[in-house]
Amino acid sequence: MRMIKSAEEIELIKHGVRTADIGGAACTAGIAENVQEFEVALAENAAMTREIASTFPHIYPCYFKMLCQARARRPEQDAT
Repeated sequence: MRMIKSAEEIELIKHGVRTADIGGAACTAGIAENVQEFEVALAENAAMTREIASTFPHIYPCYFKMLCQARARRPEQDAT
């Protein structure tokens, strides 16, 4: 991981944090007595997928993580 982030990387990190916060809120809201863990996980996943799809409508949500990893790691920029 590079110590100095580009503006694009910073924006992707901000989107990731916002998406994670939305997922965490969905988990918190979904926790209740007699609710199975997988139901909470489904609620979290759905909330995060909706957020990713609305923020990046041109990217299939499952590929968002791969996109972030690819943009965060650019060997040609590490040498600078």
